[in-house]
Amino acid sequence: MGIIQDVTRRWEGNQQQVAPQRPKIEHKSSQVLPMNNVTVRSGEKTTVKCISRYGNPPAKLKWFLGETELPSNQSNSPEVDNRRTWVAVSVLEIHVDKVQHRKLLKCATIHESYPTKVLAIEVRLDVTCK
Repeated sequence: MGIIQDVTRRWEGNQQQVAPQRPKIEHKSSQVLPMNNVTVRSGEKTTVKCISRYGNPPAKLKWFLGETELPSNQSNSPEVDNRRTWVAVSVLEIHVDKVQHRKLLKCATIHESYPTKVLAIEVRLDVTCK
């Protein structure tokens, strides 16, 4: 084994897993508390973010509408005030229809250091008429 590979292996082995904070959901730049509403007009598209902070490695984020997993984009970057931990952000763009009124929108945060491996936050869609 080469010197670089050995140093890399030891460095990776010394990295401490850190459980991320509970995930947060944002809509229109404001935090939405668990089980509160995300209000959207029927027929419109909206953007919702799930944020998981201070994890090492970064958490894996997944979105669900009811029990259906939704496609989203996740980015990970080092925390500004603690470069050994990460902020994970998942951006969901969703086209909302009236049949989705009162459905649960869930962000699941998956991380090995959580006792249950998954923490989730749910909000409710409030779909208004045009």
